[in-house]
Amino acid sequence: MKLFATIAAVLTALPATATPVAADNGLMAHVPNIGYSRVETITYCLNESGVDKYQDLITDMEFDTFTNCMYTNT
Repeated sequence: MKLFATIAAVLTALPATATPVAADNGLMAHVPNIGYSRVETITYCLNESGVDKYQDLITDMEFDTFTNCMYTNT
């Protein structure tokens, strides 16, 4: 009888331990034409493009580098 009580207790506890917990992935920001992404990813891709902020993306090469980086890392 103790075995069944132990099994019942374990089965009762399983849903509580199996519940997924959302991890804190940092701050999110919306990037035009791409969607939401982590600030760290946006900063990384801006650095890869050679600019400091999104508004500084001027040339096609800068924009393409940023966009490709975002799609690769998002």
